[in-house]
Amino acid sequence: TRLGDGAERFLPVEHMDPRTEATTQAIRERVGQASVKGRLRVRDLGGGSVSMLSSTAAASRAQEIRARRVRMDEGIAVLRDNYNSKKWLSGRISAIQSNGVYVGVVEGQDALIPVAEIPNSLKLRGEDGDDGGDKEGFRTSLRAGQQVEFRIVRYSWQSDSFAASMLSYEESVARNRAMRGGDGPMSAPAAAEPLATPAFSKGRLEGSSKRWADMGFSVVDGDIAKELNEWLRGSNAEEDKKTKGKKPVAKAAESERKFIVNFARGMNPKPVGQISVGMKATDKEIKDAAVALVTAEGELKAGQSHKGVIIAK
Repeated sequence: TRLGDGAERFLPVEHMDPRTEATTQAIRERVGQASVKGRLRVRDLGGGSVSMLSSTAAASRAQEIRARRVRMDEGIAVLRDNYNSKKWLSGRISAIQSNGVYVGVVEGQDALIPVAEIPNSLKLRGEDGDDGGDKEGFRTSLRAGQQVEFRIVRYSWQSDSFAASMLSYEESVARNRAMRGGDGPMSAPAAAEPLATPAFSKGRLEGSSKRWADMGFSVVDGDIAKELNEWLRGSNAEEDKKTKGKKPVAKAAESERKFIVNFARGMNPKPVGQISVGMKATDKEIKDAAVALVTAEGELKAGQSHKGVIIAK
């Protein structure tokens, strides 16, 4: 939303009144219904966010609002960390733009399907139709709210956004290779997913930064991030210089066998100690070493009766 002073603010879906589903289509309808001549009544929350709720209503629903935001963030995090680029998903189209279509993936998160990742059979030429795309750009037979199947193919940390495809994995690979001017077959694992990163929303980015800060993370701007990256690269280069030329310490080869030696006199054997012999030691050498240990410990003496020496690995 743009306030009277021209400043833009982010209106989270959990702060819309009445309660609104976290999909682009539902949000668009809610804003259209609530606005008067394109204007909404909102309250500044600070930190780049606004709310349609009064301070009293927001306070009474604070726990519900927080729980809903956490649930949406957790759902998005699970998708971000576990999506499979070959797995087909189902969702509704939330918006159609000149660069492609947006489709709902999980609550609070859409994915852009670029024009190049939409089947040719769904692209139109000719006169414009309602909700079919921008006049000067992409046009399609797809409609907002239509259920479609797609694959999540990439997540961008820079814009906190997902890219998707309505093509099969193999067809997407072949089409992207052709766009790059390549020829010949390409194996599926070699697909580079060269999809354009969706443009980020400044309001959404500010809201996302605030949520990360609320969870205890330090959020920095681009200049500070650049300085940190340069410092890290310098530190890594210095560490490489220190370790360059050093030979890795080879793990000592297993060259010995170890045995537990017990001495038996009467009914109960008595532990005496442990012996170590070479890997190629003969049985006689092992026995001699065991007898030598027992003798050195004073357990085996001339003239005494015993039942023998017990050797165990």
